[in-house]
Amino acid sequence: MQIHRIHGQSLKEALQRAHAEHGGGALVLSQESLPSGAVTIAAGRRRAEPRGDPGLREVRERLARQGASKALSDAVARAVEQSGAAGAYALDAAARMLGKAFLIQPAQKRRGVTRILALVGPTGAGKTTTLAKLGRRLIEGGRRARFASLDGLGVGELEALARADADSDRHELPIQALASTAGIDEERAIKSGLDAILLDTAGVPPRDRERLRALAAELGRLGRRADFEVHLVLPATMSAAALDLAIEAYSVLAPAAAVITKLDETPAPAPVLERCRRARLPFSFLCDGPDARGDLHRARPDALADLMLRGRIAG
Repeated sequence: MQIHRIHGQSLKEALQRAHAEHGGGALVLSQESLPSGAVTIAAGRRRAEPRGDPGLREVRERLARQGASKALSDAVARAVEQSGAAGAYALDAAARMLGKAFLIQPAQKRRGVTRILALVGPTGAGKTTTLAKLGRRLIEGGRRARFASLDGLGVGELEALARADADSDRHELPIQALASTAGIDEERAIKSGLDAILLDTAGVPPRDRERLRALAAELGRLGRRADFEVHLVLPATMSAAALDLAIEAYSVLAPAAAVITKLDETPAPAPVLERCRRARLPFSFLCDGPDARGDLHRARPDALADLMLRGRIAG
């Protein structure tokens, strides 16, 4: 509270001046009569409460908690205000706008085409675990999938993960692993009706770039019978600086989409989502835990809005 001393020839005059200078909300805290008959009063005024819609304030607070930048928070707030949404509806409006703010890679459902999907990204990002989840999802959906690896140790890790998942749910899956990319050829993959080859990489950008480029050139002869895509795997736990470096390092591979992992290990997933948005990277999959069935999600607008406003994908 700010306190002001106001003089008047009488109490009435001092009160009139207080009202004129500080408005009807001014409070008289004390008064003092002088020998001359004049009066001095101490008037205070409460600091104005912050104005604005409480629903919009909640939107800003939620975005700040999830680590969103001020620029994005301001943009969302302006859009909500312009939409006319207020109160409880402000959060719904913000969710719709955030869902539209991110690029989503469409689901691939082309029959008769072998999809070769290479996951690249920093060591420890969760590439191998994500491949195991994808393989399980495909096979349970009636698709034929195989694993391959650009890293000699990758196949063993994939097989171990597949066995661990099978042991945990007692459902054995016929996952086959290719010891090297030499097994990816027209006879064994394309003509045999294979739906997908899931390709693990070493996590070293220069080495992966060289091998993936050679593989892409080799597979070029297959034409429309095979789709070859590179997806960048980024953990939500990475610092902002590390995310920028990773996106820049792997940009030479021209990734078609981003896979976000370890969403269950951070309370602030907004930075990784914002950086992919800035790089104009569509999202393909979101991973928020180790479970092979429940913790792999197709990227959807509502899931991304959940992460920005709730910090997690709603169940």
